[in-house]
Amino acid sequence: MKITRFGLLAVTAVCGLVTAASAEMINVQLVADNTQVNPGDLVDVDIFASTEDESRLIGFGFDFVTNEGLSFDSFSTGADFATVPSRDGDGVTGLSFAGGLTGSGIFLGSAQFTANDIGSYVIDIATTAGDLTEGFAQSGRGFFDLTVDTTTINVLAPAASNSGSFGAGGGDGGPAIPEPATIALLSLGLVAMRFRSGR
Repeated sequence: MKITRFGLLAVTAVCGLVTAASAEMINVQLVADNTQVNPGDLVDVDIFASTEDESRLIGFGFDFVTNEGLSFDSFSTGADFATVPSRDGDGVTGLSFAGGLTGSGIFLGSAQFTANDIGSYVIDIATTAGDLTEGFAQSGRGFFDLTVDTTTINVLAPAASNSGSFGAGGGDGGPAIPEPATIALLSLGLVAMRFRSGR
């Protein structure tokens, strides 16, 4: 009976620590190098994290969430983290061997996407509750609660080109070329003036 009570106390204490630790926040910011792109363009997104107080981030794993208008291509971790093999989701992971990092502007890494379709698309990240390969782990204290500053990518239609077109106004800003109807009217006017001066 003593072993059972001790076991329950130990489980309760561990659960209490994990629950208490989960109250600490981490904010993740997604920063795109260019938010106005055309279909087929590559979009680079840097990912930064900021922790509260002295809480130390020792590792992370998450999935990118976006619409089919953008496709996720690759992720490379920042210099302070090493990639950890994972079969889960996008395989976006990082582990700090320096005992963790704390403060603001912690560079987690860079992701690359391809713009597929015209539209406006939000890039977000997500973690699955209860999945130990996902989340933001703090040193010896469980997982952070997560807030995310997303980024929005606008995929625009390529600008229409006027080069090589005929008619009023060339595509290169050169002199306007008269249309055939204008030339015909001018010719008729000249012929009429010629006949009038001949009388």
